[in-house]
Amino acid sequence: LDATHQLLQVCVHGARWESPSTRRWVADAMHILRHAPPVDWDRLTSVAERHGVTIALRGALAYLADLLDAP
Repeated sequence: LDATHQLLQVCVHGARWESPSTRRWVADAMHILRHAPPVDWDRLTSVAERHGVTIALRGALAYLADLLDAP
């Protein structure tokens, strides 16, 4: 997966579980944002819309932005 698809996968699948032990997605997402090639934000939202996961993605990205000042 490229960085854009990888971020989508990590956020949507990782954030759906409420158990604290599944918060590893946060570290994975931040690693993608900090160390992977740049995320194509337009494509990220387009793919999320196509798969019906915009609400889940929005929640995950908001969590990262609020908690860790992610872009």
